[in-house]
Amino acid sequence: IWDENVFILVMLTRLVENLKPKADKYWPTSRSPKTYGDITVKLEKIEKSRFQYKIKQFTVTRVLFPYLII
Repeated sequence: IWDENVFILVMLTRLVENLKPKADKYWPTSRSPKTYGDITVKLEKIEKSRFQYKIKQFTVTRVLFPYLII
């Protein structure tokens, strides 16, 4: 995200298709943030579209130096 200056990520697959896992769920289901190492993901908004898609808006933040030892 940060290296390539990405603002939009798109996932076009379901988590499971034909009883086979296709993707990992890396986002929280509630508005409580979920932390993965130095990266925090927070769900901001969910919109349902006409074609069985859900549009989810997240805030993704990264702590560059979570521990500063001097």
